Amino acid sequence: MGKKKDLAVKKPKSRISELIDFLFHPDMNMSTNQSLKESLKDVLYYFVLSVLLVSIIGLVIFTVFSVQNSVISDLSAGKPLFRTFLIACLLLPVLEEAIFRLPLKYKPLNLAISIAVLYWGTVSYLILTHVNKDFGLHQMLCLLSAILIGLLIFYIARKNSENLSKFWVNNFKLIFYSSIVLFGLFHVQNLEIPAENIYYIPIIIVPWLIGGHITGFIRIKYGFFFGVVYHGLYNLFPVLLASTN
Repeated sequence: MGKKKDLAVKKPKSRISELIDFLFHPDMNMSTNQSLKESLKDVLYYFVLSVLLVSIIGLVIFTVFSVQNSVISDLSAGKPLFRTFLIACLLLPVLEEAIFRLPLKYKPLNLAISIAVLYWGTVSYLILTHVNKDFGLHQMLCLLSAILIGLLIFYIARKNSENLSKFWVNNFKLIFYSSIVLFGLFHVQNLEIPAENIYYIPIIIVPWLIGGHITGFIRIKYGFFFGVVYHGLYNLFPVLLASTN
């Protein structure tokens, strides 16, 4: 009997069990040897799962707290559908994944790119909303300064790579949870929330916390590319909804 138990093949976890386990015990060393086709199947499964979860939970939260999310409709208002698709399903997923998920696996280059993209995106937004003249010049200066900041961070990270690598290993759970919370808070800017419901923001951002967890899990297990694919699919759903209105 003992030999039979030893020889027994351990049954692999289901996708949902693995996802739930990762929430409570995030592991930065998780990986997979699956083929591209199998990995894409898994990503599609998590996409369908998240759409079902977020649609139900989001509908309840947005109804109870009178919240509106107009970012996709604003992007698509009077704009060709293809342009909206490029921004919402390609550009934004790449930028947001670079900021929030790329540095989940520590490398000096990952950290440098994340901080540089965060700086570029933040300053570009401020330029877009506050600068009325010499817009092109300001954007060029913003891009150049982002590159310089990225190079500086890369240099500092390489000089301290051993210490930073140990910090990532010892504090990965904190880093992972922080990325989820920051991702959720980042999207508050897209919401119209009545003043009396501001205090419920931790509940209101639950759909993005779910999305942040699933995307973080995919980034760690399957890789950065698959996280971008999932994020693009996730954004495609509201884009198609907005285009039908």
